[in-house]
Amino acid sequence: MAARPSNAEDKLFKLTFSRPELVRELLKRTAAPDLLASLNLESLAITNASYIDEQLSEHFADIVFDCRTKQGEEVAVSLLLEHKSFLPQYPPFQVFKYQINGWQHRINAKLKPAPIIPIIFYHGKDRWKTLSWKEYLQGMCPAFEPFTLDGGYVLIDLADLSDQAIQQFRFGFLKTVLMLMKHRFERQYLLENLTNILNFVEEEVELEIKTDDYRVILRYMSASLSLNWTDIKLMVKPLSKTHSAMTIIEELEQEIREEAREAGKKEGMKEGYAQKTKEMVISMLENFPGQSDEKIAKVAKVTVEYVQKMRAEQAKTKPTPKRKKK
Repeated sequence: MAARPSNAEDKLFKLTFSRPELVRELLKRTAAPDLLASLNLESLAITNASYIDEQLSEHFADIVFDCRTKQGEEVAVSLLLEHKSFLPQYPPFQVFKYQINGWQHRINAKLKPAPIIPIIFYHGKDRWKTLSWKEYLQGMCPAFEPFTLDGGYVLIDLADLSDQAIQQFRFGFLKTVLMLMKHRFERQYLLENLTNILNFVEEEVELEIKTDDYRVILRYMSASLSLNWTDIKLMVKPLSKTHSAMTIIEELEQEIREEAREAGKKEGMKEGYAQKTKEMVISMLENFPGQSDEKIAKVAKVTVEYVQKMRAEQAKTKPTPKRKKK
């Protein structure tokens, strides 16, 4: 089976929740009534914006939507996938940073800042406890509250959504995605229920959409679930009477094999280049021992630290000269 990429959840998340109708459905089923009463969810429109910086990328992937309030005011609705599937230490602090990035993005674009509603989508094993920022602060007292933000966010924790609740969702594809993400570590559960979970996709009407959805889901299954291709084929086979699911599996197997070969070639090229670079540096150290590390690094196109490391290793392996007998 192909190597399982660590970003499989990220890909599925973005492919799923780039669809406004699915985001609309998710929010209607999970968001607080007062939030839903304020937003015009029919106005949801995906943007190409992202407010994730290098530090936040360790925790989240995001999808940003433009939205309007019931009064016509502009709002940004951001879905953030907690993609490492474990509890971040200070969620409100990360929310502050995310919102500041978003407001800076708008200011740089000569736009007025608008409210940013962060919606964290969590599918980890540990229980997530929602706290405001002031609850994390030591020495907090009421006099300090005017100077302290709450760092509020909407939490969608898959563990809090029962299977029965998920099955009440409107779209079959969304039901399948949520069920697979929720139970991805439960091999026995998947073996017993995968056919029924995949059967939700059959509820989609248009064959073209259904085919695309199957490809997305099978890609995710091949990369992240605790199943192998044999398991998947057995579970998908009953569906092949009404759909070309088995054909898609065969196509994906071939695609994944080709991708693995290409990845292997690229890795081999990287290793070959690294070996040649190492040999060049060692050769220069041996033939030009008086040359500075900076000069060698410049010629070999490596860092000075790399040259220093090679010089230290060379010194360790160099034989100690024998003392002459008196």
